[in-house]
Amino acid sequence: MYTDDKIVFLQLQKTASTHIARVLSDYAKGAQVGKHNQLLKAPREKMVICSIRNPWDWYVSLWAYGCSGQGRILSDATASTREGVKKVISMARRDRVVRARLLGLLKSEMSRDREYWQDLYSDENNAENFRTWLKGLLGENQSPLSQYAYCQLPVAKTVGFYSFRAARIAIEKPTWEKKIVGIRTPGAFAEFWEAYSLVRKYVRTENLDDDLTEVLRAVGHDVTVDDLRAEKTNTSKHKSFISYYDEETIALVAQRDKHLIAKFGYKEPTIS
Repeated sequence: MYTDDKIVFLQLQKTASTHIARVLSDYAKGAQVGKHNQLLKAPREKMVICSIRNPWDWYVSLWAYGCSGQGRILSDATASTREGVKKVISMARRDRVVRARLLGLLKSEMSRDREYWQDLYSDENNAENFRTWLKGLLGENQSPLSQYAYCQLPVAKTVGFYSFRAARIAIEKPTWEKKIVGIRTPGAFAEFWEAYSLVRKYVRTENLDDDLTEVLRAVGHDVTVDDLRAEKTNTSKHKSFISYYDEETIALVAQRDKHLIAKFGYKEPTIS
């Protein structure tokens, strides 16, 4: 996360968070504290902000990032069994949720097909690979995924990984670890997110300059939208996200990330 005297910026993966943190640092002297970490407690007298992105676009970006040889999901999915077991044990020492699901995660590591995952990340232009990857992440027969113990939790059967991540970073860590293990339905998940989120303002990547200008002006900076128009950081080079989807996978995201889509007013895309 990035923090200064007036703002705490929670950095959700693949939502222009590196660029936003750099822009914020241009206007106030602050500090980078980790990156995609949660808050341990609510900050006093600071505006908590976070960035968000169209969910259909987000899943493509996450997968394509792995295709470029980067990212935690790629490294976890393609690690050797020994490396995977060591990573899970290491996570369990830091994360109560992982610790509670340790046995299931270790079993998943023992059964994970490393070559299968390597093949799915072999070509960022292969739409079929993306669809298979997405259905493995969100579908009824989920592939093992140790990150944050997502696939070992009851909520993973009905709520998408993107929504899970977005809610996780918005809620202070002790509350998240205590309550997420008992949540089973999309309705309960939505109520949990809304009740405990620390975020006061979201910056949408599709409206990045306008939303970020609004945030900066709210904390006293004299800035205009034109001041922020600059080359973005860590931009992806893959094709337009819609070209990777078919009707089945569009509907899958719409179902699993229903609350996030409604919360931020995203529209289900159509294939031309």
